[in-house]
Amino acid sequence: SCGWVCFASTDALSLLLLPVLAGFVWQTAENEWGHAAVATALSVVDDTALTGKTLLPELKSKVDEWVTNKHAVRVLLQLLAPDNHRYLPQATRELLHPPAKSMMVSAAAAASAAGGSGGSAAAGIDDDDEVMDEDAADEPPREKPSKKQAPDDSAEPASEVAGGITSSQLVERQLGESRKDPMQRRKELLSAGGKDSLATVLLALCAEQAGQLLCSQVSADVVVEVARGAAGGLLWELQQQGVEAVHAALVQQVAADCSRVAGVAKPAAAGKQHDRKKGKAAAADAGAGEQYAAEQQQVQEPLLTQFFASRALRRLLLAGGSDGADGAGARAFAQQLWKQGLQGQCQQLVGSHAEKVLAGLLHCGEETVQQQAAAELQPLVGDVKVWAAKFWGPAGAEEQQHSKTKEKKKARGRTQNQQQQQQQ
Repeated sequence: SCGWVCFASTDALSLLLLPVLAGFVWQTAENEWGHAAVATALSVVDDTALTGKTLLPELKSKVDEWVTNKHAVRVLLQLLAPDNHRYLPQATRELLHPPAKSMMVSAAAAASAAGGSGGSAAAGIDDDDEVMDEDAADEPPREKPSKKQAPDDSAEPASEVAGGITSSQLVERQLGESRKDPMQRRKELLSAGGKDSLATVLLALCAEQAGQLLCSQVSADVVVEVARGAAGGLLWELQQQGVEAVHAALVQQVAADCSRVAGVAKPAAAGKQHDRKKGKAAAADAGAGEQYAAEQQQVQEPLLTQFFASRALRRLLLAGGSDGADGAGARAFAQQLWKQGLQGQCQQLVGSHAEKVLAGLLHCGEETVQQQAAAELQPLVGDVKVWAAKFWGPAGAEEQQHSKTKEKKKARGRTQNQQQQQQQ
């Protein structure tokens, strides 16, 4: 189905394929493989008016379900960050980009299709110069000359095909070759509908439920892409105020969570011992234990320490390192998060899971924030570069391993010196 959508993306066939999905868009998108067909249609079909009428209404009406469904959310992420390897598995990316196919058409038909004409010409078929028109199809089959019968001079030359077109007049046409710029297509899809556009609906949802969505493994990616202004800064360009509202909601909750993080999460070992003692004390009194458990379920874990939220915040900060419009939204978020949420709070956050967010500030792309954060962290952690390196995947692991190796060599040297002194 993805191949059909791709190869019909600029043809009249899209007029037949897409309306079939109307009324079944959600059922298709929540399917393990069906979501790829919806994502393909939004990625390659040039007629955004058609996709806006057939696909977007169901998306906008159930956007809260789309962002929390592990399959349907990929359709939104394909609009916000196309072909991102983090969000699309290899098998899905291959479905969205099937191998190229081509067909031989007359030069006149190819020129009409390139000019963007509709109808049969847009499908690579010209009314006057078809490779095989209806009249030719209705003609009775010609009798094959017998071996003994001499060939008729009036027989069609071998270099000609049905319809009187010679092979030299045929040109190769690439099927599914979209003519619209991908950024322009995404812009039209996100902004279609004005005040009721998909961008408006999505921004309103993220601003209203920012903290809750950020704590979800599925929807955290949507919040990150919305808060950064989408790939290429598209949302930042379309609705900067809406993106800033999402920033404000996140910063407000982070600022409120700072005191909670300081109270429950100091150095990891101490925190675990404290939790064990607290658990034993609660178990001693059954009634108090049940009440404590109920209260803990009602209180959401702080964003700075929650497993998915803390990592999402770090990714959002790191997105500010991208040049130009691609990182503009993330840099604006980093500046607001530091000034209104984390500045002056580093001492109470170091030693908790919030460290990965603090380390993200050192690479947020905003020079002022990086310098101020480094100055506040340096007395607490020492060399900020070495400290932050442990949060950066393989590169950080290598630097951390190098640091451990140096410490081992120093310890080995001290042991040898002590042994030599004892022998003397």
